[in-house]
Amino acid sequence: GVNFTSKYDGNSIQKSKRPALNVVIVLDISGSMSVPFHGGNRSKMDVAKESILAVTNQLCDEDYFSVVVFNVKASVVVPLTKWKEMDQIDLAKRIQKLKPGGRTLLSSGLERANAILRDAPEGDDRISRICFMTDMEAQESTDEASFTTSVKEYSRHSIYTTIIGVGMDLQRNTVVECSRTPGCNYCNVLSDDDFRHLMNSEFAYLVTPIAFNVSVELAGGDWKMTRGFGSPEISDVPLHSVRFSSIFPSSTCSTDSGLRAGCYVFKLEPKDGKVDSLDPVSIKVSWEDSLGICHSTEDKIPFNETAFSSQEEAEAPNPNTIGLRTAVLLMRYTDFTQNYIKQFNEYVTHLKNEQPSKRAKTSEENSTDPTKPVGLSEFMDFYLHQKELLSDNSLQGEVDVLTKLQEEQNLLDLL
Repeated sequence: GVNFTSKYDGNSIQKSKRPALNVVIVLDISGSMSVPFHGGNRSKMDVAKESILAVTNQLCDEDYFSVVVFNVKASVVVPLTKWKEMDQIDLAKRIQKLKPGGRTLLSSGLERANAILRDAPEGDDRISRICFMTDMEAQESTDEASFTTSVKEYSRHSIYTTIIGVGMDLQRNTVVECSRTPGCNYCNVLSDDDFRHLMNSEFAYLVTPIAFNVSVELAGGDWKMTRGFGSPEISDVPLHSVRFSSIFPSSTCSTDSGLRAGCYVFKLEPKDGKVDSLDPVSIKVSWEDSLGICHSTEDKIPFNETAFSSQEEAEAPNPNTIGLRTAVLLMRYTDFTQNYIKQFNEYVTHLKNEQPSKRAKTSEENSTDPTKPVGLSEFMDFYLHQKELLSDNSLQGEVDVLTKLQEEQNLLDLL
């Protein structure tokens, strides 16, 4: 696995103090925001308004803050104002008055926020950022394409975008493409609690990029990286290069357990199919800082010791391997669910397309038919056991997905 560390990791961001910020919160107030989160009672709009006010608790005196709302048109609710000069009572009243309605034009809100930040104060370390809160329910297919193009264009002028998906599908191309833009990132909130945690605990990390155009290379040797986990930017198969548009600080950082956010896991394979020795692998990392200055470093990863083996997976982990074990568990989860869903969809499609026939199929024809997916119960048991050993409640989201897959499997078994 590969981690990127900075002086802003964990609680250190409070000591080091993040760079001053010009931030425009852009809130989607279209009609779809009146719908509650799945399983909740409060509307997305009500939770978003509460979360905007929670963000203000993270602001410093020298920050500049603005709020823009949009449906098909954009309006400035709070002009860009230095935080120490902000009338916070008036701000709260303006936010609480907002109501959802109308259709959605994503580009309208983004363009208005960019216009505000073009005229914002500048400084050596000051960061300009758009925090875009939306359920991404655009009415026009060209709107999302225009949105992505604008995010990339603004980034070239050091105006970065964070997409906060309100109960949306983060696998859609718009979000993935924006996440591959320097200085930009995304996150998803699926409940009231998600939103509160994000704004109260993660905001400072989301708005503070620490490196741009990061490249990770194996410097010679007998190994090659074939797969990457932890970011859409390294999920291509086969993995020909490892590049990150930007890196952000880790909100979770424990030197005792090795547990931290922002861990990227790579699968290595021998270049020629076999390895005669387990010599250390030389790895080179290069990046640009916020001023565009290039830096690089090299290190060696030893293979002479095992961090933990598959035989140890049934045992309580050593404290300093918890981070690595968590990353490997999520890697296995990703592999399993992707393969399982692929097999499930192929099998269901086969059942739908299969026409009744009086002619019996030959054994060769049967062997090419998609088979019913298997192994879900066994993997779920394994995952739950690992979650218990690691004592990590943040792994519950994956359990919820596996439970949903089990429900679908049960329905399939009835056919």
